[in-house]
Amino acid sequence: MVAESGIKDNCRLVAGVWERMWEEEPLGDSEGADRDTFVLWTQTPCGLFVDIRLPKASPGLSLEAADEAGYAPNPKSINADGFGASIIASQGHFDVFMKQKSFAGRRLQISPGDTKTSGDALAKDKILHGLASGPDVAIPLCTCFWKRDIDYQPPSGGLDVGVCVSSSPLESDGKIELRETGDDASYAEGWRRLAGTSEGPFAALELLDENDEPRKGYWAVAGNRFAYAVGRPDEFPAADGMNPDTAIQKCVGMSLRIALDSVLGSDGINTNKISLAWNYIGVAGTITENSQWIIGHSINPNLVGCELVQSKNGEKNACSYLRRTADQNVIEQVLIQRKNSIEKVRRWKIIEMSDGFEMPLRSS
Repeated sequence: MVAESGIKDNCRLVAGVWERMWEEEPLGDSEGADRDTFVLWTQTPCGLFVDIRLPKASPGLSLEAADEAGYAPNPKSINADGFGASIIASQGHFDVFMKQKSFAGRRLQISPGDTKTSGDALAKDKILHGLASGPDVAIPLCTCFWKRDIDYQPPSGGLDVGVCVSSSPLESDGKIELRETGDDASYAEGWRRLAGTSEGPFAALELLDENDEPRKGYWAVAGNRFAYAVGRPDEFPAADGMNPDTAIQKCVGMSLRIALDSVLGSDGINTNKISLAWNYIGVAGTITENSQWIIGHSINPNLVGCELVQSKNGEKNACSYLRRTADQNVIEQVLIQRKNSIEKVRRWKIIEMSDGFEMPLRSS
């Protein structure tokens, strides 16, 4: 058991990769609980996190789903420039792409107990209250505050706040289940941490810029799993002088579909809307025994099956390669480009990296 005195601001307790088992919204609606949406939350000890949420019908759910829907791996989609949008519009997947979610941020903060002044979560969720009162709780009752720095959907306008407690014993391989209840008791979620991800190795990287232009992104590694998210550009050239990416950020509380209609007009489905949606990247995958970084799930299904970064043991369908810089805490990710395109480079700052873990840097 971890003492409450040791939980404050200790993200190490929940470090690892978590798969959501179910969501009740509203709280207590077990019959109507969502057990179909695929959700992965990758959390590093330093607080950096990446989250991806794909509906059951999403072509980016798996390689099989992408293939069945007619999407082939296209590593150039890592550029997030809307390439292939015309294909999407004709394939009827617009609705599901509008319902996808992904977000990421630099900081998760944890405080002991139900620290919200209302105390709604503990007062209204009897199951949460019962778990918190039990003996030998592996992850004691705590309040988690996530700040989304980038979001596939328009900003929510506030922090994500959940009151959490473990709902199963901690197993030797790190597996454990967690109950999260919204601070306002509006929802509850059940999470299961994947085996072998709680002890690392861990890596956390923050995007500094893309070709010297401002852009935010977050890259997390836990065990043999990774998640990678890059937000829409802060600056996006447009003939009429309007920056549609920035305009999306002003649509606080809206759904992505309504926001796109607001920014680009409500003339139904068009490639501009898909292009703007896909200026955001959200992927998750596995580092194989051969050190290949294979993308298994993605907002853009054309990235499923690709290698996020080139490894010594695999070059086919690699999205990028990594190279050193003069600063040992900064690495460059060089993206694979279409013919006659200029080089695109993302510079990442290493926030956290476990001893002995190395990113697959190109030797020369």
